[in-house]
Amino acid sequence: AGEITVLGAKESATADSITVDGGEDNTVTLSDDFSSDNFTNVGGQSGWGVSGGTMAWTTHRSTTHQGEYRALPSTVTGDFVLRFKLTNTTIAYDSSQEEYLYIGLSNSNSCASNTNQNVAGMYFHNYSSSDSKIQVTYRTNTSPFSGTATSIDFGENTTYYVEISKSDDTVTLKLFSDEDYSTLMSGGSASSTSGGASDQYTHIVLMGMYHSNAGSTRALGTIDDIKFYNGVSSVRKGFTAKKHLMIQYKGIRSGDMI
Repeated sequence: AGEITVLGAKESATADSITVDGGEDNTVTLSDDFSSDNFTNVGGQSGWGVSGGTMAWTTHRSTTHQGEYRALPSTVTGDFVLRFKLTNTTIAYDSSQEEYLYIGLSNSNSCASNTNQNVAGMYFHNYSSSDSKIQVTYRTNTSPFSGTATSIDFGENTTYYVEISKSDDTVTLKLFSDEDYSTLMSGGSASSTSGGASDQYTHIVLMGMYHSNAGSTRALGTIDDIKFYNGVSSVRKGFTAKKHLMIQYKGIRSGDMI
């Protein structure tokens, strides 16, 4: 007598394959592939908006607040993971005109870069080729544009798979080169403890830079495939295998005592 167990399987006995290590990804709280527009525009500036299945963004400096936001399903007060695909199509530097792009969580939907707010996310300083690192920012009731830099430059015609995670009082930015978020780019990680563990967030925000003097240069790109996980600080992913590869047998040999 004995029993056969398929390790980690949640599928039916007739399924052709099983998912190993407990099953699918952590439950996604919010996802957006931009097949439709679920964000709200602020400022009406050109360079922003959903088209062709992606969200366009720009760092163009403006005398009005500008960006896009989407409300989270509920207020976030603890750990989380935010993932998205970030592609830069055009980089234009002008060392006389600073520009910024912020992507992450906020407790405000104003997209107002000069307004104090809670932020946990990433930003890019479009200023010069020697000052163009992707940075993590984690701030309480202040400007979003201050953080800790990775070693990764914001390169033209480059795609990054971005992961921003919060664990207690630490926010970590990781930049991956693949859509499975398995290959970390060299130097592509940085953390900050400048915010507060109990800070609240209500929106996913893409925010450009407000300035009293409008700029003439800009970086352009797109964002896609947002996934937000609330209440976790990391994302566990299973893998798929044929059932005969993961069989555990428990039996009693003939003559053994039970």
